[in-house]
Amino acid sequence: MASAVAAKTAGGSIPDAGTFILDLIPSSVANAFATNDILQVLVFAVFVGSAIAAIGPDRSCSLVRGLDLCLEVVYRIPGWVMRLSPLGAFGAMAYVVGQYGIETLASYGLSHRRLLRGCCGVHRGAPRDRADPDRCPGLAVRLAHPGRVRTSRSGRRRPRRSCRG
Repeated sequence: MASAVAAKTAGGSIPDAGTFILDLIPSSVANAFATNDILQVLVFAVFVGSAIAAIGPDRSCSLVRGLDLCLEVVYRIPGWVMRLSPLGAFGAMAYVVGQYGIETLASYGLSHRRLLRGCCGVHRGAPRDRADPDRCPGLAVRLAHPGRVRTSRSGRRRPRRSCRG
């Protein structure tokens, strides 16, 4: 491991304090974002935040609202991607099944079984009373009343909601 680190850092040198501080200042905002230099982006964000705070809340209110609107637009796009991700997963599974046959789903089923067995103690052949409700919250209620009752994180029972309500 040490030889791999030495090989990777061969010929490198530690910059002095002046060089390090000058490298914190971005040459341009676009370059800092394009080269993914996190320290430069952070320094730019601190400068912008300090400038907005120095202007005062009454004059910077419209700027903050505009930035908030930009963030809403930026976060809306990943929201759409997250809503479409099940379709992508279905397409990937359809491709795998079409390319390699239905037998490939057996390995996915085995992985799912191992996940349930490891997380909740539920697996094929295990008695229902051996499942560990402490490792999987709400499991005791689901085992006692399957399909009728859900639990919240606090453990309180609540009725199952319909899609229309």
